[in-house]
Amino acid sequence: MAAMPTPYFLASNFWAFCGLLLMLGRSVARTGPTRYTFFNLGGWHTPAEYHLMVGFCAIAAVACLVHGRRSQSRQHDSALALSRRQCEKGSA
Repeated sequence: MAAMPTPYFLASNFWAFCGLLLMLGRSVARTGPTRYTFFNLGGWHTPAEYHLMVGFCAIAAVACLVHGRRSQSRQHDSALALSRRQCEKGSA
C-alpha cells in the first residue's frame, strides 16, 4: 500500500504549480518602462516585482518540501525508538 502524501508535500506541489503558472502566464503589457501582466489580467508589475513573486513561490515550495522531509524523518526515528523500547521491555 502506498503512503499517503503529507500536507507539506501537497503544499510544496501547490507552490511549485503557482510559480510555474506565474512563469507561463507572464506577458509583456508595455515596454519603456517594462511592465508584465499575468495572462493579461489584473495590474501591471515591474520585472522585479514579478520575479519576486515567482521567487517567493519557489522558496515556499522548497521550504515546504524540506520541512515535510524533516518531520517525516523525525516521525520515523521516534517510531524506531518506540519499537526498540517495546522490544527491550518484552525481553526483560
